[in-house]
Amino acid sequence: LLASLASRPHAELAACGVGAMHRLTGGAGSEFDWDAWRVVVKGGLVDALLRTTTSLRLFAHRDSAPLDIAPRTFQSKAATARLLTNALAETYFRHGDCLDFETLTCLVDALVSVAKHAKQAAGEAGAGNNNTHRTDDSFMTCLAVETEARRATLAVLLHLHASGRSDSDGVGGTAVVSVIVSSPAQVKCGVATRTKLVELVVAILTYRFADQSRDDRREPDVNAETDAAVKRRYDGNKERALAPLVADALRALARLDDESFRDALFSKSYGQTPSLRVTTGYDALVALVGSASTPPETRAALCDVFQRRVAPLAARALRAETG
Repeated sequence: LLASLASRPHAELAACGVGAMHRLTGGAGSEFDWDAWRVVVKGGLVDALLRTTTSLRLFAHRDSAPLDIAPRTFQSKAATARLLTNALAETYFRHGDCLDFETLTCLVDALVSVAKHAKQAAGEAGAGNNNTHRTDDSFMTCLAVETEARRATLAVLLHLHASGRSDSDGVGGTAVVSVIVSSPAQVKCGVATRTKLVELVVAILTYRFADQSRDDRREPDVNAETDAAVKRRYDGNKERALAPLVADALRALARLDDESFRDALFSKSYGQTPSLRVTTGYDALVALVGSASTPPETRAALCDVFQRRVAPLAARALRAETG
């Protein structure tokens, strides 16, 4: 009942459904067993979220002309998707140690799916292929949903990645400051989702430069001046929208274990083509350092990567040379 209410096309009704599920888990969650939590997460939150984001793609498809017919419904679907994404992530952080491995996996997969659907919705709205649509509200709305989902997924995966680590597990030559107390299911899920975390970090860092690389290969347009002005507005909007997400990805990169950090630096982003200049985490770090447009928040997170990971590596290399 609550999942059906939460996936309604009216933002107010959907918010009531999400709020009711939140109060249910907050007030009675301590009494739930694994089966009950599986129903709440998989049959409730995840089901409502996937229904909402799937319909978001349909509303964003220009062939169906939904944005002209029902823009308010489209905006309501996007707002509901963001509400449910936050509710799912909050459920993990408040009750993650009560969930079994199957439910944790379902939760992570749902968050990953939301970002995927939102990215596809942005492309289907015409934002990725035609500059005249790049500043559309539809694209920025879909980008906001995608950004919210990726930030939530990153936070959950990073917490799972840290599950079971102790002070002696050192990261980049430094000790982990705190111990994350986790359930055996969280530890198991952290191991199982390690690759997802690395892929997500690299995908976020390389995604920022994807359009730039494609635009460099585009044929000159007869309306080059207008095209350039639209592109600057688009790039500025995208830069501001992605800045918090890129900063989160950099902070996550700094906190990966040594093997994951190495993989993130030198493994190519899944789905990227060799023709793009920025395809690995290392490429992205170099591009961010050399870009004058890198926002202050991103630069601060970039400094954290160099202080926590690159500086210890350089120090060890110097000690080895001086032997």
